[in-house]
Amino acid sequence: MGSTCSTMAKTIISELDPGGDLIPVPSVIHSDRFKPLYLLRRRNVTLPLAWRKHKYLNTGFKLTDVLEAEDPGDQIEILHSEPYKITDTVDGMLAANVAVPDQPINIEIKGAAEISRSRSTVVNKSYVNLTALESIKDRRRINMSHTLIKELEESEQNVYMITETIEAEQESTINISGSLEGSLYFFSKVGIKSKENKKKSISIPKGSVLGFGIQLLKIQNGKWAVSYVPRVKDQTFENDNAVPESSQEGFSLVKAEIQNQSSDLDFLSPEVAADFLKAFTFIMKDHKTLTEVEDRLEQSLFGSAGESTAHLDPSISKLLEYLGISSTPLKPCKGLIHVVLLFMDALNELDEEGVSMLVEAVEKQNTEQQLTQVETLLAENFISSEDLDAYQLSPKGAGPRQILEAHETMPESWNLVVQTWAVALYAALHVLHMLSSLH
Repeated sequence: MGSTCSTMAKTIISELDPGGDLIPVPSVIHSDRFKPLYLLRRRNVTLPLAWRKHKYLNTGFKLTDVLEAEDPGDQIEILHSEPYKITDTVDGMLAANVAVPDQPINIEIKGAAEISRSRSTVVNKSYVNLTALESIKDRRRINMSHTLIKELEESEQNVYMITETIEAEQESTINISGSLEGSLYFFSKVGIKSKENKKKSISIPKGSVLGFGIQLLKIQNGKWAVSYVPRVKDQTFENDNAVPESSQEGFSLVKAEIQNQSSDLDFLSPEVAADFLKAFTFIMKDHKTLTEVEDRLEQSLFGSAGESTAHLDPSISKLLEYLGISSTPLKPCKGLIHVVLLFMDALNELDEEGVSMLVEAVEKQNTEQQLTQVETLLAENFISSEDLDAYQLSPKGAGPRQILEAHETMPESWNLVVQTWAVALYAALHVLHMLSSLH
């Protein structure tokens, strides 16, 4: 359920970096957390997809904050490129190009039914002077007694440093309008239809980070180095007991993993299940709330203190209380927290139309029917990890709407992107159906 800003960020980053080395920011509002030299930790997205996804979380510290005292003149220079202008044009399908800018120009983005117009954006690249970085690492060691470093080492977490960013050179305004109708073949197969009229106008401030590049930081007894060509098994802190991540083998295993991750819901009372369902429905209708709740849950997993819930909807405040992460937190209920993150990870894989279809399924009380039909589609068409070489992982230039266009038979339109949507839809429907059945 990406926002308009995050969708624009993904478009810009995919054009500037077709190789996929840069990571689009999840929210432009929080883009100040992703400047050069900032340190990040990583959370694995809980959805069992054909390729494991990760979310990078800001630690609040820069590399220079965790180094021992600096000498005069020890500065890590941040360099800047010439600006680029991103221009999108429409001729039946959405296309894009990059050009050296003069002034912003109008662009067109074609939706399911109508044309939307916005303005292009001008961006530049900021990046760490790697020569200066290499010279400093030989003179300044990591402070191993720093709270962040101790916490990361004790929990055996990797830490990543931002080495480059793509930033808005000037303020840009995105105007989105149009009528979107959810009658695509995939969703019609599971019996869900939706129609919605949308009008939005969002400003992206100058200096906002739209995407960033990272490198693994390796630390040993105060000595540190940036891993420019990391190997799969490389870690920040040496650990001989690391367990490799599992990969997806078949839908039966994916189904079992989703059911296992959501099993803590079985212990909820009917009253609490009803409260969870009410909160989840509110979250599906409000992307801002989803982002805030997701942030709080991720912070709680790393021991951050609770914050005030006075400004939140009562259903969300009650949800956070059940999870033990309200303003007067109890011990966090990590099992339930992981269930909520599973649900939110599923929503983040779907667009706004897909999420609105989930809301409709809840309101019409037919989640069981939709769940059964999505499960049937996955069972009949699932692409296992053994067959990945025969499929393109992430088709360029095609969004979920274009990929899910009507075809005579589902197998002809099925690919890994469709499968990702289907797994996300299955996970969300499974959680919603469990809650609906309990109350």
